[in-house]
Amino acid sequence: MTGEQLTALKRYCHVDHDEDDALLVQLYAAAVEYLTNAGIPPLPTALYKLAAHALVLEWYDAEGISASVSVGVRAIINQLKLSAVGGCGCPNWTP
Repeated sequence: MTGEQLTALKRYCHVDHDEDDALLVQLYAAAVEYLTNAGIPPLPTALYKLAAHALVLEWYDAEGISASVSVGVRAIINQLKLSAVGGCGCPNWTP
């Protein structure tokens, strides 16, 4: 994770100190792995970045990785999964 990416993640999580930088980097790596295990490869899209940041924020606020993912984040993950597998099979679907 670059310094610029860490700064953006800290801004998203409303973290204004450096004490948790290593934790945030670790949580981001876990979020990327979580998405990959869900069938979503790392993507250079705003939606992927939002999903990863949202997962980090949920886990950071919970002071650890929780078993549940909020409904909003789950919806983003589902949409990313549809995009990753080429759509929903609907005749007029476009990503």
